[in-house]
Amino acid sequence: TALHTRRLALLRPAPEDVDDMLRILSDRRSTPAGSPDALNWREEAEGLSQRWDRQWEQAGAGWSTVRPRDRDRTIGFAGSGRILWDGRPVLQLLCRLEHRVRGQGYGREAAAAVVCQANEFFELPPMLALVRPQDRAAVRLVLALGFARDPEQGADGAEGYEDGYVLNWDRQL
Repeated sequence: TALHTRRLALLRPAPEDVDDMLRILSDRRSTPAGSPDALNWREEAEGLSQRWDRQWEQAGAGWSTVRPRDRDRTIGFAGSGRILWDGRPVLQLLCRLEHRVRGQGYGREAAAAVVCQANEFFELPPMLALVRPQDRAAVRLVLALGFARDPEQGADGAEGYEDGYVLNWDRQL
């Protein structure tokens, strides 16, 4: 299932995306060490690719490759994944882009497409975005998408403390 925005194509990952997964998710400028999606080895990328494929098979949605519409180069990954948060099923918004493309609005465009798809497909599901407080661009992005900071949802993550931002939090998945 493909999503298209004005500048981007978000596509279901395929086995040939493993090299791009390794390139982006092993680059500590794009994916900090300690992140759950940080990779070191090709075998990890292959395993992650298989997990993403299973998620798509089971849920009909998940992580997508992010490419500019006019190029065939993957610049990152964005999507939503089902998680249990404090015993409650929710969708977590996820976005990892190459460090070189930051500041060009691609993250906002990709995340907005993911939220729109989730709202349509899952009928306004509760969504969670975990954001490091010092990542001002990510804070602006989730606020622009309609998320609200919920102090009760903050948590210590692999990258340090992360504030919890929620959308449709009064709904059930």
